[in-house]
Amino acid sequence: MLGFPVQLYAGKWQMEIKRTAVVQGENIQLQEIARPLEGCDKSLWKEMANSTLGKTPSKGKKKIYYRRQLNHVLSKYLQDDAALLRLPQKLLVQNGGKIFGKTDLKKRVRELVKSRTQDVSAEVNLRNYRLPEHICLDSSGQKLNLSFDSQLSPGRNTVRIKLVTSRGEVKKRFAGSVFIDFWKEVPCAARPIQRHETLNAEKITFMRKNLAYLPYEIWDKKEKGGPWRLKKSIGEGSVLYKRILESVPLVCKGETVSLLFQSETIRLEVPAKALEKGSKGESLQVKNLRSHKKIRAKVKNKNIVIVD
Repeated sequence: MLGFPVQLYAGKWQMEIKRTAVVQGENIQLQEIARPLEGCDKSLWKEMANSTLGKTPSKGKKKIYYRRQLNHVLSKYLQDDAALLRLPQKLLVQNGGKIFGKTDLKKRVRELVKSRTQDVSAEVNLRNYRLPEHICLDSSGQKLNLSFDSQLSPGRNTVRIKLVTSRGEVKKRFAGSVFIDFWKEVPCAARPIQRHETLNAEKITFMRKNLAYLPYEIWDKKEKGGPWRLKKSIGEGSVLYKRILESVPLVCKGETVSLLFQSETIRLEVPAKALEKGSKGESLQVKNLRSHKKIRAKVKNKNIVIVD
């Protein structure tokens, strides 16, 4: 015992053992593998911090203490005061070098994402990290390089981690991932819209949505074409996806149009019936009302289609 009655702190942890720790010197010290918790008695920590807990591993080597072993070591050297420490399932100790824990790796991932999304017009949030518990660097010349497989996208993204030597050689490779939310205002239906109903400003509103859960390309009101109409009915608040919109056709099925055939020497125009709908420049099938033959023609304007 170090002179602090354990009963004074009954039922309350004062310190916790880290999951990973880099140690120096001949003996492991408590301050190298533990940290005080919020509210810890400062004089208690000062008194216990320099306590020795046995020999360190050989230079550059690692040693794992599982909870049961750790409890035995602490009880041996700290006696009753060992009860003041909260223990992890295991502790990894390395003599020298550096250990990147999951918290360190998360920070590196956040920095990388921030650098890659500076020009993104959306609110970016990271969550559900899947990363190694720790990565050990056994010399100061080693470093970690993090990268993404491809351009960042809403949803889960793969992180590639390389442990590189001072010579630039890849010693080890690790993989992880992170889920990225992209929150953005997107066009939605301001009210229920029926199939073939034409879009206008009164029918469109913008709502904050997470792009990670929007499976299709979103319609852009600045997109060329249009005016636009719905291919199917949608409810209020539904996202306006590009795939559910189409240009309002210049020619509708069943309408009568002029079928035009022209060459360098001849121009012939006859009435025809549209058997399909079509927008400007699109090909559709029509029926020549004189010969009753079906033929494909390209839409020139609302009234005229030209033989392909």
